[in-house]
Amino acid sequence: MSGNAYSINMSDKRLCASFSNIKCWDFYNSVEEVKGLHNDKSVKQLSVSDNLVCTISTQNELLCVKSSVGKFKIATPEGLNKVTKVAAGYTSTAVIDTKGNLQFWFNYPMYNPENVQIFTGYKNGKVSISKNYLCAINQTKQLTCWRIKAGTSKLEQTKVPKFLNENVIEVSAGKDQICAISSKKALVCWRYTDNRTQLEFVPKALYTEDNAKSVSTGYNKHCGVDKTNKLYCWGINENNSNTTNQKNKKYLEEFEGKVKQVSVGIE
Repeated sequence: MSGNAYSINMSDKRLCASFSNIKCWDFYNSVEEVKGLHNDKSVKQLSVSDNLVCTISTQNELLCVKSSVGKFKIATPEGLNKVTKVAAGYTSTAVIDTKGNLQFWFNYPMYNPENVQIFTGYKNGKVSISKNYLCAINQTKQLTCWRIKAGTSKLEQTKVPKFLNENVIEVSAGKDQICAISSKKALVCWRYTDNRTQLEFVPKALYTEDNAKSVSTGYNKHCGVDKTNKLYCWGINENNSNTTNQKNKKYLEEFEGKVKQVSVGIE
């Protein structure tokens, strides 16, 4: 894989990137050009799940395709307002439309306006989704997270760390862990244990105020970029304890001051 990508995004089993067209690599490293989406510089955002790929154009137009038996088919929700953000999830999808509404629905059956859950007050907000969690930042920078209860078509609001109730600028929802960056540019990560928030390990350099720039939370590995564009990755070792990724220290040093975007999958 080589070339200058305009945007990248990764799920557990698929990596997609925007070049002059959208290309996706699956778990077995086979590559496929995806048709029916926006291309090159017209892509404002790219969002990928194991079975859904969506793009938003610079004109706030949403296009989606779904993967079925190795082929991509058009799956853009009909009648959906223009959107500014999209989060394609494993079983569900969420968008923020140009009116500032956060819209959430389950992917099966297909999008139906009658089954969409709508939350107001998210103009210029952000949204992230995983198999288990939906998190969104509203127009006053307040963070809200919900547990996705597949099979019930319901969302269950969960608590976030008290000091993150407001002034949040970035969020990334993973399988079991959620990470957020405060307006002071400090990174905080947590998971839920017995309905309580339990803070998780974060590299000291990213926990320091005025240093964290972006974060991507995966299945059991997580990566963050600081204001100098240095990449940090950490996760769970074989003993099931959080640790810095010692194996990749040398690798990370090669990207010090050069990383613009990061996206984490299952490994």
